[in-house]
Amino acid sequence: MAVPVPEKTNTYHPVSNGDLVSFVKMRVKDVLGLEIKSEEYGLSRKDMQMFSVMTLDTGNKENGLSIGLRNSYDLSLSVGVASGAKTFVCDNLCFSGDAMVMLRKHTLNVWKDIRVNVDKALHSSEMHYEEMNRQLEAMKHVPLRLDAGFELIGRALGHDILKPQQATIAIKDWKKPRYEEFSERNVYSMYNCFTEALKKGPAGGTLSRHTKAHGFFTPMLPAAPATFALLGGDV
Repeated sequence: MAVPVPEKTNTYHPVSNGDLVSFVKMRVKDVLGLEIKSEEYGLSRKDMQMFSVMTLDTGNKENGLSIGLRNSYDLSLSVGVASGAKTFVCDNLCFSGDAMVMLRKHTLNVWKDIRVNVDKALHSSEMHYEEMNRQLEAMKHVPLRLDAGFELIGRALGHDILKPQQATIAIKDWKKPRYEEFSERNVYSMYNCFTEALKKGPAGGTLSRHTKAHGFFTPMLPAAPATFALLGGDV
């Protein structure tokens, strides 16, 4: 809220970070009736990009329902919101592209569209959260050998899912998991290596990084046998 909001022009109508966050917090309580358990905020590109995540208390001991927001003051990002899960043991975020809503570019009537689309995103958030938990649980049942994990990280590096510095973090966590909960060799543990690595990077790109990574993993689930077989079956 301390970052100055740019001046409005005929074609550019900035959305205040503070106003956006306050509005979403109000609608979370009105639409979902859930309490906000924690809030986090990040700035990047000389404070011109903002990312925020609100974690809601759903009673799930493993994962909380998270609402992610993004905004910019330099026209680099449209206003966006996504729903997903936050793993409590490691404080990692999980967002899928299906739950990502681009609210609006910063043009005339931007707030009118934000009001409509925030409610739309929140109404669908519980459905996306349940699907996310189902996918995370399914990942626990897909084995992944040590060397296959290295190959997967290399593939992610080649497809720009991970940057070199992030890939180094993922490899380190795959060799020696920092959390006991991810010591098993399976896709779920590897997914955690990725989400841990993706903490490294500009705050404004957090949603994009996580949605892109999640899309990289979902074809590996048993529901997608063709890709699963391509990865080697019992990978």
